[in-house]
This record gives sequence, C-alpha cells and structure tokens, in this order.
Amino acid sequence: MNITEVVTYTIAPGETRRKELSFCNVFFCLLVLFIHTIAEPVDTYLRDSIPYFLAVGLWRLSSFVVQGYFFISGTRLFLSPRRQSIGAFWLGRARRVLLPYIAVFCIFALYFTLTGALTLTPASFLYNLVTGKLCGHFYYVILICQFYLLMPLWRQIVQKTDPVLGMLTSLLVMILCKLYLPDVISLITGKPFADNGLLFTSYLFYFLAGAWCARFYDRFRIFLDRYRLSLLVTWAVLGGINWIFIWLNSRGIYYAVWLEVFHILYCIYAILGCLSLGYLLQDQKVFSTPLFKSADKWSYHVYLIHPLVIFLVNSLFWRLGLTSVTLRFGLRTVSVYGSMILLVWLLGKLPKKKKK
Repeated sequence: MNITEVVTYTIAPGETRRKELSFCNVFFCLLVLFIHTIAEPVDTYLRDSIPYFLAVGLWRLSSFVVQGYFFISGTRLFLSPRRQSIGAFWLGRARRVLLPYIAVFCIFALYFTLTGALTLTPASFLYNLVTGKLCGHFYYVILICQFYLLMPLWRQIVQKTDPVLGMLTSLLVMILCKLYLPDVISLITGKPFADNGLLFTSYLFYFLAGAWCARFYDRFRIFLDRYRLSLLVTWAVLGGINWIFIWLNSRGIYYAVWLEVFHILYCIYAILGCLSLGYLLQDQKVFSTPLFKSADKWSYHVYLIHPLVIFLVNSLFWRLGLTSVTLRFGLRTVSVYGSMILLVWLLGKLPKKKKK
C-alpha cells in the first residue's frame, strides 16, 4: 500500500496507475526519510556555519511532501470511476490504514517502554493512539482519518462547487485557520490550544485542490506539460527565497513574518513541479522495475516504521560515543535508506493476491 492510497485506495485491481502520481509518491517518500535523517544537523549545527546553512535550506525545501501527499491523495480519490458506499469506504480504510498504524504504534510503544523513555498507562496509551503524539510522524494518520470521516462532505463540495471559487475559498479558509483557529479555540475553551497541526484544516486546500484537478485531469496533464518550464523555474526561484529567509529567520537577522504564508505558495509550485517532472519522465524504464512498483505500493509502511531505524541507530551512536554530527548524519542516512530499500524489496517478494 502506498502512502497516498492511505487517503484514497481507489485504484481498482488491474487499473492502470498514473505514473506521474506514482513518481511523486515515491519521491515524496524519499524526501520524508531525508527530512527525518537531517533533523539532528538542523538542530545541532552552529547557526553561523555553512553546514547549518546547507542543512536548514535543504530541510526547508523538502518540507512540502505532506502537503503533496494530500494533493495527490485527493487526486487519486476522485480519479477513480469506482463508487463506494460511505460504509464500505470507512471499512476499507480501517482495515488498510488503521490496522497497520495500530500495529506499528504498539511496536513503538514497546520500544519506548523497554528503553525506559516513557511509561504508558492504559489511559495514556489510548490518548497517544488517538492523538498520534507517541511519535511525531503519526500525526499524518490522525489527519487523514479526519478526511475519511468527512468524506461525504468532500464529495458534495467537489461535485457541486465551481473549482476556481472552491480552491480560492479553501485556500483562504486554510490560511485563516492556520493564523487564528488556535486563538478561537482557546477563547472558547479557556485553555491554550497548541495542536492546530493535528486538524485537517491545516491541509484543507491541498486535498481539495487535488480532488478538483482530478475532475479535469486530462486538461490538468496538458497544463503540466505545456507550462513545465514555467513551473520548474518558479519553483526554483521560490525555493531560493524560501531558503534565504528561513536561514535569516533562524539566525535572528531578519524575522520574516510572512514566510509561513509564503511557504504555502512554494508548496503549491513544488507539488506542480514534481507532477510535471513525473509526467515528463513517465516513459522511463524505472517506472516498470519491481523495486519502484514495490516502493510505490508499500510507501505507507515505510513511512510508519522508518523512525524506529533512526531511534535504533541514534542509540548505537550514543553507545559508541560517536559525537561528530556530520558523521552521524552520513551513517544515519545510509542506515535508513538502506534498511527501507531492503524492506521494500522484501515486501515486493510477497506472493501477490490472485485477481478475482
């Protein structure tokens, strides 16, 4: 199962997959691994050093993948000609998404308990399971479950709303919720609210934009092909601005209050640029290799389990007394990518279900 199908699961058996979407799915998965492996250098390097400048810039430019996942998830969902009852839809997601999440959650809980990092009571176990707070990357599962529960609403909105007006409205709602929803919730509850990132409103535009693009997908692909150069150049220019100002922000040289809203614009062009590249490269042989197909299929499992490799490797570094941040980053990168490629290869060897 791939991570974008965590939201979709709409490609019927035997149906041709959109190669540009598969390209993005695998590429985004690789970037997620990179973001998590480079987290220590970003936090640890001296902020006036060149390594920090490189690390924080590359980390920032990679930080569009979750937004991208929601975009292509919405696209795949509404591309499918198959219609499901909402009950069947929810049941399928529970089996394919929640069960792997619960299994991996239990593995992480056991690891943290055995290492003495925390002690979970039944109440705290349930709380962390529902909120995804046991490990940071679990928030993705919590978010997509919210999109699942509201699927009847998305179907109505996508079918009955003008795409341009709908995209603009969803973008505005998302920005306003990012800026002011925590204050509104705090005002209502009387308590500080710091979990805005766990609400679907933080990614609303990307999911719905992908869904609307699916309604006119042939024209959308023409757009990706015709304006590829413009998309890629704009992506590069916005990326350069993003890089410079996130570095200035982190150094305290200049605090760009507009940067997070600007990052939304960067994410949009990064997503479109990746899709355009995927469409350009769709005839490359790599798309037909067993390893690529397996990576596309099992990326959700890679996403769920890969931080455990980081924890294990970091623990080994501590035991060996390895203090070089750069060397740790290099070894961590090799370990994470190597183990996940091996996992994908092994999963690709599993017997395939017979088509009915």
